[in-house]
Amino acid sequence: MTIPTKLLSSREIKHILSISNTTLWRLIKSKTIPAPIKIGRLNRWVAEEINQYIAGQANQTTKP
Repeated sequence: MTIPTKLLSSREIKHILSISNTTLWRLIKSKTIPAPIKIGRLNRWVAEEINQYIAGQANQTTKP
């Protein structure tokens, strides 16, 4: 098992994606973005997974 190098908080995710808290959890529920990793009571996302999501969204918008 490899240890992720960077974990992001929900605040960071919302800022990066420019979305609200409600939209963040709606995307998680619909499995559009990866579910967070639970660390105690904290939710954290692997930065690389979020980067892959963003890249995937960029690819979808550039296809004719």
